[in-house]
Amino acid sequence: MFRMSSINKAATAIITASTQDAVYLAVNIQAPQRPTFPARTTAVTDSWWVIDLTAATLIDIVGLIWTNFTTCKIQMNATNAWGAPTYDSGTVTISPSPGHGRYHLIHRPASAQNLRYTRIFVPAQTPIDGA
Repeated sequence: MFRMSSINKAATAIITASTQDAVYLAVNIQAPQRPTFPARTTAVTDSWWVIDLTAATLIDIVGLIWTNFTTCKIQMNATNAWGAPTYDSGTVTISPSPGHGRYHLIHRPASAQNLRYTRIFVPAQTPIDGA
């Protein structure tokens, strides 16, 4: 589960997912002001969310808040094709917050990306919330 950026550029985006929890839908990404309704993956195989911003948009930071996974890749591309995306963070590790133990990641690319699509790719793993 996660949210995208404090300035929520995903608010009007088209969200698709490879899998999603029936209660915690992918479209929940569009409402970071509702922290009890995150998006959530339930798969133990590779899964992903794609955020289509409908036009190239400058992204300089991505925040994943209250995730139920511990590793992911943040990818950005001009098209919804992921064989060789323009930006790929490589595998990043998400750590629990010392204050409350929830898993958060703030990721800043080396340079801002002006691209239409962002994908959060979660490699095969067991969700840490037991989902």
